Amino acid sequence: MSLAQRTHFKKMLSALKAELSQDIDRTVHEMQVDATVFADPNDRASQESDISLELRNRDRERKLIKKIDETIVRIDKDDYGYCENCGIEIGLKRLERRWKSRGRSRAGSDRLLETAKGAEAPFLLLRSCTA
Repeated sequence: MSLAQRTHFKKMLSALKAELSQDIDRTVHEMQVDATVFADPNDRASQESDISLELRNRDRERKLIKKIDETIVRIDKDDYGYCENCGIEIGLKRLERRWKSRGRSRAGSDRLLETAKGAEAPFLLLRSCTA
C-alpha cells in the first residue's frame, strides 16, 4: 500500500473517530443536563429505557473507537491492507467499504469450502491462501 493510500485511510479513520468522540461527549453532556426525576413511574421507566439504549449505543461507539485505534496502529506498522490468513493484499474497494477488514473475500469463501468439503478443505484453504 502506498504512502498516499495509507494517509487517506488514516485521515478517514481519524475523522470517523472524531465524529464518534463528539457524539459520546454530546451524550454525556445531555445526560447531565436532562437529569430530571419524574414522579410518574411510567415516565421514569421511559426515561430509564431511553438512557439504557443511549448508553448501549455509546458503548458500541466506544468499541468502534478502539477498533479504529487498532487499525491506525496497523496502518503505522504498514500491516494494514493485507490478509491475515495469507498475506495477499486486500483490494482498495473492499477496504473503502469495510475498513475493519482483515482478510480477503476469497479467503472467506475458502473457509466455506472447508466446512462443505470436510477433511479436504485445509488443503484447499492452504493452496488458495498461498496462491
